[in-house]
Amino acid sequence: MDDNRHRMSIIVESKLQPTFSELWIERPRLLQRLQTGNGLPTLLQAPAGYGKSALAATLVCSRTAPYCWLTLDALDNHVPVFWRYMLAALQSIDAQIGVTALNLLRHDTQGDPRHETQLVDLLLQDLHRFTRHRLRPASVTLVIDGLHFLTDSTILSGLDRFIDYSPDWLHLLLTSRGALPAGFARRLSHQQALLITGSELAFDDDEIRALYHRLDLPEPDDHERRLLLQTSSGWPAAVSLIVRPGKDHHALPPASPDVSRQHGLLGHYLQDELWQSLPDATRDLLLTMAIAGPYCPMRLLQQIHPMASDIDRALAPCSTLISIQQQQAQRCYQLNSLFAEWISDSALNVSASVVAARRQQILSFWTAAERFPEALGLALELHEWSQAIALLARCYERWIREGDVQALQQVLDRFPVHEQQQSALLSLIQAQIRFLRADQPAMSTALQAVRQRMDDAISVNPGAPWQTAGLANEQQWQSLEYARQLLSALAGLYHRTEPATASPTLSLRPGDEHPLADWWQHYRCVSLFLDDQVRDAVIVGEKAIRSARQQNNVYCLLATLPWLANARYQLGDLTLARKELAEQLSWLQQQGFRPAPAWTAVLGSSALLAMESGDHDQARQCFNNIAAQNPLWVEPREWLYNRYHLLAQWHMLLGHAEEADLTLDAADAFENTLSADARDSSVMPATSLFRLWFHLHNGNRFALLQWAQQEPERPSSSAVARYLHDLLLCAAHFMMGQDAEPDWQRLYQPACEEQLTLRQYGLLILKAAHQAQQGEDPQPLADQAFDIAHAAGYRLTVHSGYQLHGQWLLSWQSRRQTDWPGIPLTQARSATVPPPAAGNLSPPLQPLAKRPLDEPLTPREQEILQGLARGLSNREIASELDIAVSTVKRHIQNLYSKLNINRRTQAALLFQTLS
Repeated sequence: MDDNRHRMSIIVESKLQPTFSELWIERPRLLQRLQTGNGLPTLLQAPAGYGKSALAATLVCSRTAPYCWLTLDALDNHVPVFWRYMLAALQSIDAQIGVTALNLLRHDTQGDPRHETQLVDLLLQDLHRFTRHRLRPASVTLVIDGLHFLTDSTILSGLDRFIDYSPDWLHLLLTSRGALPAGFARRLSHQQALLITGSELAFDDDEIRALYHRLDLPEPDDHERRLLLQTSSGWPAAVSLIVRPGKDHHALPPASPDVSRQHGLLGHYLQDELWQSLPDATRDLLLTMAIAGPYCPMRLLQQIHPMASDIDRALAPCSTLISIQQQQAQRCYQLNSLFAEWISDSALNVSASVVAARRQQILSFWTAAERFPEALGLALELHEWSQAIALLARCYERWIREGDVQALQQVLDRFPVHEQQQSALLSLIQAQIRFLRADQPAMSTALQAVRQRMDDAISVNPGAPWQTAGLANEQQWQSLEYARQLLSALAGLYHRTEPATASPTLSLRPGDEHPLADWWQHYRCVSLFLDDQVRDAVIVGEKAIRSARQQNNVYCLLATLPWLANARYQLGDLTLARKELAEQLSWLQQQGFRPAPAWTAVLGSSALLAMESGDHDQARQCFNNIAAQNPLWVEPREWLYNRYHLLAQWHMLLGHAEEADLTLDAADAFENTLSADARDSSVMPATSLFRLWFHLHNGNRFALLQWAQQEPERPSSSAVARYLHDLLLCAAHFMMGQDAEPDWQRLYQPACEEQLTLRQYGLLILKAAHQAQQGEDPQPLADQAFDIAHAAGYRLTVHSGYQLHGQWLLSWQSRRQTDWPGIPLTQARSATVPPPAAGNLSPPLQPLAKRPLDEPLTPREQEILQGLARGLSNREIASELDIAVSTVKRHIQNLYSKLNINRRTQAALLFQTLS
């Protein structure tokens, strides 16, 4: 009582004035939001650090109208003290306001609740009397900062009455970290108040830029800003404290999910401004949410905490740092990542026994709810290795189906080494990870370890070996044995030691119950395709797709789709292949599937089919999506051609020879990073072969002829690579004037027998061009090729050789009696082929005539011209001559000018003439 009387006699003047932070920035979007409130009572509701006080101060100081300011603290939660400060704030407008009410306060120092209504009415009477004052300002803003400190029901009811009956010229602006004050929900429902929460007070992209500018820091790039927003959720205090160290070190420290560990300032702020001000019940809830995160079901909180009926009110002081999500048809709470991390790092260390007990409670809940991944994470934190192994046996198959190798590896890494060495299940998972990554030697080693662990378990406990192995039941043991047998069989099929028509000999449950069973069909499809049994590959691929979709084995489905699409494409079912790809991808997206590495292979196949269909927009979109994912390299057997080859083909289609050349340089660089075993086992044509195919279609005969004269070794990895090798050799023999008819027949007859439409099409165009060069009539062969293209939906792409034979293709097409869906080649890019005379056959392909040079070539230019003729890239020429790439480019431009040419292929042909 005496203390209250003493505090009433002393007014701290600084509580009646706003304060500003040096880091505060202007926030026009929020000021505009406040100004559109039309004088309604306004509440800024958010946890500490959202800039509520600074925003209110900016608002009142930016106006010419007068204002009253009152900053509250915990000592103001007494009736006499609060109303004494309230009167002092209002008397800054006029000293006569509240004089009668102040006299009542002086006589009632005990804060009798019966007198508070009288006090409020006296104050309201003075305010309405002041309304008629001739010198009254048009409007006055009353700011009450820190309303959450008021918990006394008498004060809150009196303040509610004051807000209800205050005059229109008095605009109230309140700030609070807690729940809505009494009566405010009613005002909101009647649209008689304005509420601005933390979601609106959070920093946006422009405000982060403004903060960097205020701190004189270099403006962050888009990636840094996105990462900062994602990490902090726009929490202004967190953003400022993360960025602030950059001002002292003249460089922004990297924002990461571990910022609370990196910056002690943020931890101290959370401790002092937020955690200490929370009730014990709220802290207890937050502790549970941090342990159970990232999504904590309401059912879990209701089971552990007795205050379940009032959870939302208990969490109100930090509501902006908590979002409510629907996960698996349950209402879940998600903590701000920074706040949750800080609780994990700091608050969890307060009482180890409390934390351990809480973890056990949550672990029991997750296990009973069959939320095995969450239960597994807690078991690993508690170092309950046996329980963790049993839980892992319940959930690892889902990760296999999704191809989530990262999740599997992260779980495996959390087990100690001795557990990994002793557990058959952990060894099996190691083998499956190596299988998904196509690391066959490591897979074989892991499978041997699995066999040894299982034999040891049987010898120790023949009746129930699964108990020794740490598994829950006999069914898990059988699943373990089945997966081991299936992986061994898959290894044989992968290495081509098993025929593609074979079936795995398995002694246990039906194969379609395990996610690895679908991979058997996948590798059968791949093996059949690589053996040129394309029709059988389609049949097996369709079966693999159906089974994988039924079992929700999405990773296997993704891995099989490119092969099935390419098989249909080879057989001329281009429309069906595109439709099937689109339907399957649409289904996966509807299922909410997260793209795996094999997703990139599917996009590559989509791009290839779009190019062949002349759908440039779709092809461009596919390549943009591949680039946006920045994909890691996937196992080569998931691709028919790797993404570098596809992108080079795209550049060739657009006539961008330089870009295609650079892309093939990147492909070479990537192949050099692979081990010798990986290169030898790859089923794709090597980049060296693909570059020769590129030279063929760009008219660079020199490189192709030079390769053919070296009698290159025929690849043995797959029929795909062998076919490309034989096709290039046949083309070279045609160019050298040799009798290549036997070579051509050896390629064409199998293509007809297997109905490989694409190969028939390309071979017919190749032979038609050779006949045109020899002065023979190519039209019958061209018509046959166009008939195939018309039926299959092929367009004039790089496979038709249009860059080399563009004018001829136009001529042949114009002589046809039926329409054909070819792309008009009005912009044919072949400088080596003169336009055919009307009504006549095109003349044989001749090299450029030798021309006199106005200025002789320098020795260096001659060296570079020779490099161009050999098909070298700019980088390879620069490396060979020990000069910079920019110097090579400058010399090439000089060459083009002196020789009056504009393409590398012209330079190569001219070199043959000059030689």
